[in-house]
Amino acid sequence: MSYQPAPGMHEPGHQPGAAQAPAKPQSIRLAELLMYAGAVVTLIGGLAGLFGDRDAIREAVRTQLEATGQNVTAADLDTAVSFSLVTTGVLALVFAGLWVLMARLNAKGIGWARIVATILGAIGIINTVMAVAASGLMPGTAAGGVIGLILQLITGAIAVAVLVLLWRQDSNSFFAARARR
Repeated sequence: MSYQPAPGMHEPGHQPGAAQAPAKPQSIRLAELLMYAGAVVTLIGGLAGLFGDRDAIREAVRTQLEATGQNVTAADLDTAVSFSLVTTGVLALVFAGLWVLMARLNAKGIGWARIVATILGAIGIINTVMAVAASGLMPGTAAGGVIGLILQLITGAIAVAVLVLLWRQDSNSFFAARARR
């Protein structure tokens, strides 16, 4: 037998005055998915850097060291190339982690995460513009070659799309409603 609540009473477990969580708009869902895609592209770029043409990396490092007037030995080159590869792997993991963290926090409507995502996105877009400009100045060496440049362009496009989605009117309403809770 089922009982109905008395007039003026609420269902068990219902707390009067408790605000309902605002529904996540489609723009935030899409931004979240794009941020996960950004993490994947970042990891692919890191792997491409790790398993890329070591001779090209070695030559780029040699050129950079010699441009500073340093005497370059084979051991110095090996150390610099190894350091470059380890740094590439670590940075790819850190940046992919930031994409995932921002996706999760923005999906929850956390306002400060939207600001951080905006700052990181703007930095990423500037980095993309600089990579494209550098590729015109030094073809084949900037941004890890053609594959690196393509991945950089994809990441930059994702960043632009995410920023547009995070600042749409329905997203603004979502973040404002979450802030009031």
